[in-house]
Amino acid sequence: MSEPKPKGHIPEPTIRASLTNGFQVLLDDAAPLVVMAFGVFVIGTVARSLYFLPTQGEAVSALAYLLFAGPIELGMSFVCLRAVRSGRVNFDHMLSILPQYGALVFANALMLAILPGAAALLIVPGILFFCATRFVPFLILEDELGGAEAIIESIKLSRDCIWPLLGINAIGLAATAIGGISILGLIPALLWWNLSLASLYHSVVRPPTAWQIEDEEELEAGRLEAEREAAEEEAEIAAMEALERGETEERE
Repeated sequence: MSEPKPKGHIPEPTIRASLTNGFQVLLDDAAPLVVMAFGVFVIGTVARSLYFLPTQGEAVSALAYLLFAGPIELGMSFVCLRAVRSGRVNFDHMLSILPQYGALVFANALMLAILPGAAALLIVPGILFFCATRFVPFLILEDELGGAEAIIESIKLSRDCIWPLLGINAIGLAATAIGGISILGLIPALLWWNLSLASLYHSVVRPPTAWQIEDEEELEAGRLEAEREAAEEEAEIAAMEALERGETEERE
């Protein structure tokens, strides 16, 4: 049996390694990730449900998603990347969407405009474009690229890992379809999908210096906390053993 990998380690840029790492991060930080993802899911569901308004539903829903729900969903992808890189979930990372809000909206609008056209030509170009643009939120929020620039850079990066991207997205889609039977399964499935994509990006792109410093600080804080918990556990075990020895000696 292989030993568990330390938090923040860089996996191999493969389907299996990315899925495995994404699942491990999900297990390590399930509670905060599920809570945040559930909130994002509710916001997205509300925006999409506006489609059924009696008048102008389609336009209102599209606008609500483009200006509000879409950027928040992309922000959740960034939270997943930070969790993969630093081993911790931090709500403040969701606030990174604020200074980059315009770029997120523009990139989302471009992707929503291009994807149907690519799919209309043939199914394959649509699938390839969808997979090739999965790194866009990471590039906008971590590298602070503009919307169009992030799409172009994501497509460039995807050339060297298109097969892992296709595999992760196929498995993520299948897991989401199966998990969609229940909300209890849908949220973890979506998170695993996002965390696996973040793991692949983590394996092929190094963060800018400022983010790298934060990652190192977060990882060190995590290590210190783990050592403190281990020391407390050892102290408790030693105290229990001493108590048991004392009781045995009294009986004798």
